[in-house]
Amino acid sequence: IRLVLFAVGLLRVPRVLLRSQRIQQKQKQFAPFIHCWYIGVMEEGRHGSAARELQHRLFGLSREMNLPVLAETTITRNKKAYEFIGFETYEEVLSGDMTTWLLVRKP
Repeated sequence: IRLVLFAVGLLRVPRVLLRSQRIQQKQKQFAPFIHCWYIGVMEEGRHGSAARELQHRLFGLSREMNLPVLAETTITRNKKAYEFIGFETYEEVLSGDMTTWLLVRKP
């Protein structure tokens, strides 16, 4: 409830739900898959090997299970970062004035 009231906002709920449904429809073509909700490393770990270790573990799991990894972002900088580590954009979902890039990294 707090997330809806303070982060999303009641007026934006229908748009957020519609966007989520559109994304899920596009993801079905890859089922089953690993969903990478967020790749992030705390500030103190960014200059070491933490991010690389996280990436290698995620991609190793993808290979072991022979499943693609799916991600999505609305931020251009993040899209470029995902593409840098091997993801490909397979679809764009438009919701109002917001573009969500859907990305896949195959095993």
